[in-house]
Amino acid sequence: LGKHFGFRTINLIRRPEGADGLRRLGADEVIVTSETDAGQRVQEITGGKGVRYALDCVGGQMGLAAVEALGAGGTLLVYGTLSDEPIPLNPRTLMVGQKRIEGFWLSEWTKRQGPLRMLQLFRAIRTLIRADVLTSPVQATYPMDQVREAVAAAQQTGRTGKILLTLS
Repeated sequence: LGKHFGFRTINLIRRPEGADGLRRLGADEVIVTSETDAGQRVQEITGGKGVRYALDCVGGQMGLAAVEALGAGGTLLVYGTLSDEPIPLNPRTLMVGQKRIEGFWLSEWTKRQGPLRMLQLFRAIRTLIRADVLTSPVQATYPMDQVREAVAAAQQTGRTGKILLTLS
Protein backbone atom coordinates (compact mmCIF):
# COMPACT_ATOMS: atom_id res chain seq x y z
CA LEU A 1 0.00 0.00 0.00
CA GLY A 2 2.90 2.34 0.74
CA LYS A 3 4.28 2.00 -2.78
CA HIS A 4 0.82 2.28 -4.32
CA PHE A 5 -0.16 5.41 -2.39
CA GLY A 6 3.32 6.98 -2.40
CA PHE A 7 4.49 6.82 1.21
CA ARG A 8 7.60 5.23 2.68
CA THR A 9 7.44 2.48 5.28
CA ILE A 10 9.68 1.49 8.16
CA ASN A 11 8.92 -2.05 9.27
CA LEU A 12 9.80 -3.42 12.70
CA ILE A 13 10.11 -7.19 13.00
CA ARG A 14 11.33 -9.48 15.75
CA ARG A 15 13.20 -12.11 13.73
CA PRO A 16 15.67 -11.61 10.86
CA GLU A 17 14.20 -14.38 8.70
CA GLY A 18 11.24 -12.16 7.80
CA ALA A 19 13.31 -9.26 6.46
CA ASP A 20 13.86 -10.46 2.89
CA GLY A 21 10.18 -11.27 2.42
CA LEU A 22 9.20 -7.77 3.52
CA ARG A 23 11.72 -6.21 1.15
CA ARG A 24 10.32 -8.30 -1.73
CA LEU A 25 6.87 -6.94 -0.85
CA GLY A 26 8.20 -3.39 -1.16
CA ALA A 27 9.26 -2.41 2.36
CA ASP A 28 11.49 0.65 2.26
CA GLU A 29 13.23 -0.07 5.57
CA VAL A 30 13.25 -3.20 7.75
CA ILE A 31 14.51 -3.06 11.32
CA VAL A 32 15.06 -6.33 13.20
CA THR A 33 14.40 -5.36 16.81
CA SER A 34 16.33 -8.34 18.21
CA GLU A 35 19.48 -7.04 16.48
CA THR A 36 19.11 -3.24 16.42
CA ASP A 37 17.91 -0.45 18.69
CA ALA A 38 14.73 0.36 16.77
CA GLY A 39 14.27 3.84 18.23
CA GLN A 40 17.82 4.88 17.37
CA ARG A 41 17.59 3.43 13.86
CA VAL A 42 14.25 5.17 13.17
CA GLN A 43 15.82 8.46 14.27
CA GLU A 44 18.70 7.87 11.82
CA ILE A 45 16.32 7.04 8.96
CA THR A 46 14.07 10.06 9.59
CA GLY A 47 16.81 12.58 10.28
CA GLY A 48 15.81 12.80 13.95
CA LYS A 49 12.13 13.54 13.25
CA GLY A 50 10.56 10.17 14.02
CA VAL A 51 7.42 9.01 12.23
CA ARG A 52 3.97 10.64 12.09
CA TYR A 53 2.05 7.36 12.11
CA ALA A 54 2.73 3.84 13.33
CA LEU A 55 0.66 0.65 13.32
CA ASP A 56 0.98 -2.12 15.89
CA CYS A 57 -0.71 -5.52 15.97
CA VAL A 58 1.66 -7.12 18.49
CA GLY A 59 1.79 -5.12 21.72
CA GLY A 60 4.44 -5.74 24.38
CA GLN A 61 7.97 -4.69 23.48
CA MET A 62 7.09 -4.32 19.77
CA GLY A 63 4.34 -1.87 20.70
CA LEU A 64 6.82 0.06 22.82
CA ALA A 65 9.28 0.19 19.90
CA ALA A 66 6.48 1.59 17.72
CA VAL A 67 5.67 4.28 20.31
CA GLU A 68 9.35 5.19 20.57
CA ALA A 69 9.51 5.59 16.78
CA LEU A 70 6.89 8.36 16.86
CA GLY A 71 7.89 11.94 16.24
CA ALA A 72 6.25 15.03 17.69
CA GLY A 73 2.48 14.85 17.26
CA GLY A 74 2.72 11.23 16.11
CA THR A 75 -0.03 8.64 16.48
CA LEU A 76 0.21 4.91 17.09
CA LEU A 77 -2.81 2.89 15.96
CA VAL A 78 -3.08 -0.41 17.85
CA TYR A 79 -5.15 -3.04 16.06
CA GLY A 80 -4.02 -6.31 17.61
CA THR A 81 -2.45 -8.02 20.60
CA LEU A 82 -0.51 -10.94 19.12
CA SER A 83 1.99 -11.02 22.00
CA ASP A 84 -0.83 -10.93 24.56
CA GLU A 85 1.40 -8.56 26.56
CA PRO A 86 0.68 -4.95 27.55
CA ILE A 87 2.83 -2.17 26.12
CA PRO A 88 5.26 -1.26 28.96
CA LEU A 89 4.96 2.49 28.58
CA ASN A 90 6.28 5.39 30.61
CA PRO A 91 3.62 8.13 30.21
CA ARG A 92 6.39 10.69 29.68
CA THR A 93 7.05 9.04 26.31
CA LEU A 94 3.62 10.28 25.18
CA MET A 95 3.82 13.62 26.95
CA VAL A 96 7.07 14.73 25.32
CA GLY A 97 6.09 15.59 21.76
CA GLN A 98 2.32 15.31 22.35
CA LYS A 99 2.12 11.74 21.01
CA ARG A 100 -0.95 9.56 21.25
CA ILE A 101 -2.14 5.98 21.04
CA GLU A 102 -5.50 4.99 19.53
CA GLY A 103 -7.22 1.64 19.32
CA PHE A 104 -8.94 0.16 16.28
CA TRP A 105 -11.21 -2.89 16.24
CA LEU A 106 -12.63 -3.69 12.80
CA SER A 107 -15.96 -5.12 13.95
CA GLU A 108 -16.70 -2.01 16.05
CA TRP A 109 -15.69 0.30 13.20
CA THR A 110 -17.89 -1.48 10.65
CA LYS A 111 -20.94 -1.17 12.94
CA ARG A 112 -20.64 2.62 12.66
CA GLN A 113 -20.42 2.67 8.85
CA GLY A 114 -23.42 2.99 6.60
CA PRO A 115 -24.19 0.62 3.71
CA LEU A 116 -22.95 3.10 1.08
CA ARG A 117 -19.61 3.55 2.87
CA MET A 118 -19.16 -0.22 3.16
CA LEU A 119 -19.98 -0.70 -0.54
CA GLN A 120 -17.39 1.94 -1.45
CA LEU A 121 -14.84 0.24 0.79
CA PHE A 122 -15.45 -3.20 -0.73
CA ARG A 123 -15.13 -1.76 -4.23
CA ALA A 124 -11.84 -0.08 -3.31
CA ILE A 125 -10.53 -3.32 -1.81
CA ARG A 126 -11.61 -5.28 -4.89
CA THR A 127 -9.74 -2.81 -7.10
CA LEU A 128 -6.58 -3.16 -4.99
CA ILE A 129 -6.81 -6.97 -5.07
CA ARG A 130 -7.29 -7.02 -8.86
CA ALA A 131 -4.28 -4.73 -9.26
CA ASP A 132 -2.17 -7.10 -7.08
CA VAL A 133 -1.65 -4.30 -4.55
CA LEU A 134 -3.36 -6.31 -1.81
CA THR A 135 -2.24 -9.93 -1.73
CA SER A 136 -2.13 -12.67 0.84
CA PRO A 137 0.47 -15.39 0.33
CA VAL A 138 -0.65 -18.96 0.96
CA GLN A 139 1.84 -21.31 2.58
CA ALA A 140 -0.27 -24.48 2.43
CA THR A 141 -3.74 -25.80 1.66
CA TYR A 142 -5.29 -28.75 3.48
CA PRO A 143 -8.43 -30.79 2.80
CA MET A 144 -11.06 -30.70 5.54
CA ASP A 145 -10.17 -34.20 6.74
CA GLN A 146 -6.70 -32.84 7.68
CA VAL A 147 -8.03 -30.02 9.86
CA ARG A 148 -5.78 -31.03 12.78
CA GLU A 149 -2.68 -30.76 10.59
CA ALA A 150 -3.89 -27.42 9.25
CA VAL A 151 -4.39 -26.03 12.76
CA ALA A 152 -0.92 -27.25 13.78
CA ALA A 153 0.59 -25.57 10.71
CA ALA A 154 -1.30 -22.34 11.43
CA GLN A 155 0.12 -22.24 14.96
CA GLN A 156 3.73 -22.40 13.78
CA THR A 157 5.74 -19.22 14.31
CA GLY A 158 7.59 -17.75 11.38
CA ARG A 159 5.10 -18.91 8.75
CA THR A 160 5.40 -17.31 5.32
CA GLY A 161 1.74 -17.38 4.41
CA LYS A 162 -1.82 -18.33 5.24
CA ILE A 163 -2.97 -21.87 5.98
CA LEU A 164 -6.18 -22.70 4.10
CA LEU A 165 -8.78 -25.45 4.33
CA THR A 166 -10.56 -26.62 1.20
CA LEU A 167 -14.16 -27.77 1.24
CA SER A 168 -15.01 -30.50 -1.23
